[in-house]
Amino acid sequence: MASNYNLDKVNAIAEGDKDFVAVLVQTLLGELPEDAIDLQKAVNAVNYEQTYQVAHKMKPTIELFGLKHYDTLIEIQDWGKHSQTDKTVQSQLEVFIHSVNKALEEIKTDFNL
Repeated sequence: MASNYNLDKVNAIAEGDKDFVAVLVQTLLGELPEDAIDLQKAVNAVNYEQTYQVAHKMKPTIELFGLKHYDTLIEIQDWGKHSQTDKTVQSQLEVFIHSVNKALEEIKTDFNL
């Protein structure tokens, strides 16, 4: 049973089409790891614009698959959007990336990939 992601929205969109769910899962597994790396690079480089762009790109996927710490991604996005030079989001990034990695591992296991 999934604890790091939730397929309710995916299943609602798929309307029972298991092949479509599989395509969405494959797309997630193909894109999300790269996006997570790009987000880490942008935050580590203190590149506010890139951080904002990558986080903003990730939001729909994170929300669709019900991954934990969506609110943490929003914090990271806002840090980039508003160039918040007076704060850091390194700890939020670590929490978010750990959550993404756990969800990806769980999805691979659950879908025998």
